[in-house]
Amino acid sequence: MPTIPFKLTIFLIGSILFLICLIFGIEYIIHVKRRKRVSTTKNVKWNSPAKPTVRESPVKLTIRENPAKPTGQDNPVNSPEQEPSEQEPFIPISPINCGEWAERQVVQDLLNEGINPKAIFHNLYIQKRSGEYTQVDVVVATRAGLIVFEVKDYSGWIFGNEHQKYWTQLLAYGTKKYRFYNPVMQNAAHIQAIRQNLPQNPGIPIYSVIVFFGNCEFRNITCNADNTFIIYHNSISQIVSEILRRPNVNFGNKYEIMDLFTKAVQNGNDPMIVTSHTNSASYYDRNRPDPQYTGIHRYYFSPLRKTSRRGIFRLRIFR
Repeated sequence: MPTIPFKLTIFLIGSILFLICLIFGIEYIIHVKRRKRVSTTKNVKWNSPAKPTVRESPVKLTIRENPAKPTGQDNPVNSPEQEPSEQEPFIPISPINCGEWAERQVVQDLLNEGINPKAIFHNLYIQKRSGEYTQVDVVVATRAGLIVFEVKDYSGWIFGNEHQKYWTQLLAYGTKKYRFYNPVMQNAAHIQAIRQNLPQNPGIPIYSVIVFFGNCEFRNITCNADNTFIIYHNSISQIVSEILRRPNVNFGNKYEIMDLFTKAVQNGNDPMIVTSHTNSASYYDRNRPDPQYTGIHRYYFSPLRKTSRRGIFRLRIFR
């Protein structure tokens, strides 16, 4: 019976040990990243009754005195960067515990940029002309216009363009494929519903920002729509700063905007409205393509996003 040479035996044993260490090393990296993300979310402070740190911003949403309002009534809107007084609590209009963690992180990033919490609206339910409701993740009112955020939390590789009804998510190096509704079209529908409810503010700029959280990487993502941005979450500050550098907008009636969004936030506390939206979304999602599996792996490793300057899309890729 032939015997295996001693050197070959040592080589085989070393190779096996190396593969085992590599597998456990990758698993440990994924575990640490997940724990870091969870701990970051738990440490988010939403209500700071002390003196909050708010950086000054070039944006200021000034409200002209409305003759329809009694002169003794308080102005319901402050400028986005106006620092609240010491007696006024630093509390956003939206409930601090609503929505997904990624949506709350977007709100926290906006607060860190110096945006007034009274100009940030989170988890809105806006009624459409059909009587149905559409749910919007985050809206910010600025002097340059409105910024509407659609927040996604995905891993893997993301493929799609503005004209495809469904985008593709690849996991486990392409062995698992999922489809999800085009977020550009989804946010465009949100913006359309907002415009329908603002007859006194026609033509104001509304910017669509699709934010991706998680260990995802854009692959062949193209979008040429005006005022539309597709970004990683770490580019929120950059894109908001760019929008705020644009010219001031001549609003028709700013009270109409604030009343619409304040009511939309309150709609999120109505179980009937939330249930109606959920049922409606399930009905329209009935023809969504089923997941496609091209293989089965024992271990799942989501592709780690490469360090790259790519991240903001709008007519071109910013570098």
